[in-house]
Amino acid sequence: MYDWSILSNPKDLGSLKNTLFNSRLGNFNEEEFISPPKPVELLNSKHFDLSFFENLKKGKELIQKAISSGKLILIHGDYDADGVCATSIIYQTIKHSLDYPNVLTLIPDRFEDGYGLSDKTVSKLLDLAFNQKFLLITVDCGITSVNQVKVLKDLGNEVLITDHHHASEALPPADVIIWNDKIVGSAISWLLSLGLGNKDPKIMSLAAVATVTDVFPLLDFNRALIWHGLKILRDSPPLSIQAILESNNKNYKEVTVYEIGFVIGPRLNSSGRIGSADTSLELLNSVSQSKAWELVSVINEINIKRQKITEESLAITDFSTENLPNVLIVFNENFHEGVMGLIASKLVQKYNRPSLVISKNGDHLKGSARSIKGINIIEILKEFSSDFISVGGHELAAGFSLAPEKLELVTKKITDYITNSHRDFNFNKTLGVFAEVESSLLNFDLLNLVSKLEPFGNGNEEPLFCIRNLSIKNINPIGAKKNHLSLKLSNGIREFKGLIFNFDKDYYSLYLGLKIDIVCKIRKNEYNGNVYLDLNIIDLKTSNA
Repeated sequence: MYDWSILSNPKDLGSLKNTLFNSRLGNFNEEEFISPPKPVELLNSKHFDLSFFENLKKGKELIQKAISSGKLILIHGDYDADGVCATSIIYQTIKHSLDYPNVLTLIPDRFEDGYGLSDKTVSKLLDLAFNQKFLLITVDCGITSVNQVKVLKDLGNEVLITDHHHASEALPPADVIIWNDKIVGSAISWLLSLGLGNKDPKIMSLAAVATVTDVFPLLDFNRALIWHGLKILRDSPPLSIQAILESNNKNYKEVTVYEIGFVIGPRLNSSGRIGSADTSLELLNSVSQSKAWELVSVINEINIKRQKITEESLAITDFSTENLPNVLIVFNENFHEGVMGLIASKLVQKYNRPSLVISKNGDHLKGSARSIKGINIIEILKEFSSDFISVGGHELAAGFSLAPEKLELVTKKITDYITNSHRDFNFNKTLGVFAEVESSLLNFDLLNLVSKLEPFGNGNEEPLFCIRNLSIKNINPIGAKKNHLSLKLSNGIREFKGLIFNFDKDYYSLYLGLKIDIVCKIRKNEYNGNVYLDLNIIDLKTSNA
């Protein structure tokens, strides 16, 4: 059961439209929001500060200088979808667009190396270089690797950092740092690739994929990136993305944010979770259709294995809903390191609490944290940074490592901190309902208006509507397992079709004639040449009237 937070109560379509757009426009006007300019047209001071452009230019010049002198270029990425997409963008730009062969990539091994530019990956970089001086380009990492960059610089190498993660006050002594926390690492890589002359439009679609998989707000520049990136994916996607979609019975011409977030993203992430992310990188760099399909077959199998491991781990992480603490901290030395972030996310979804999942990793403990809106998990963890070996991440997601003897102390500190600092925080699951509307407003004009807001995602959520006092005229279980419901609802004048997916029989007790209030999304349903308006019901309550 949810609390309903109703944000507006418009009486007509005009006022509903104004409220709907004004809350989302950001730096766009209404026309730009509906049909965003190309991302390259947004490279101005309204969207980025001047220093960002200056550093992009310096980064481009550093790469060009390395190429003109024949220097080895090493690209250090990360093992998640953003990290491998960012690595692929820069690699393809240097290797193919600039036709420069002396470039190699390194993706950290989640289990051997840990996250980002670490002491272990510094050693691997030096092995790759084989006594050559090189230019290191980090993508989606490096902003906190102060000591590691210093080591590389002291050995006579050049370092270009591109990153979007939380930056500390002490920055690495790199030659150039290109940093922005409003866009993903792959978007920074793409902008750098533009400066280097890469005109392949398919490259931009990888930045769009990463923006969705890293759950960045789909507004302003990010909205333009997704909007135009989806057009590329539907028209002429990279071989890798086409292979992922088609191997999972998805038509790339109909791809949406959903397919990016729940089909493409999990598969690009899976190899780095329980194997080597090099498999995903090799897929993204594929120029052969047969090779792409071969690699996708491997990744699909890895993803099935990842799903099984996650389900088994979740089965042993259950909390009583009575006296639930304000933060959930779970330790099990048998948790698979690659799925701890997924377990934490599932706990957040189920209990609406910040969640930390911790396992054993050699002599150390390693953990993943996920949080909810209003509780900045990275800032909280950094309150106790001296107790961690390493910590990094975002407002809603972080990773860390610590010594085993620190577990009890850190657990107590974080629990006490969140308990005391968020004593009055509402941890109930809340539905942000855009508007309570009269059922008379439920028509195709409203449906067309809502469709102009697409694509939906973080920061630009599909609007939910509350409609009250609807009578149930018919109840029909549907689906192979009869776990969905089709309802015929009436306001006394008109009838509507309501759909409830994964119906919870223990939660709802429905019968004919019952008057209900609903929170729903409105959807177009085409069937036998006719077009209908469906109400996809997210939650319902018995009417008070």
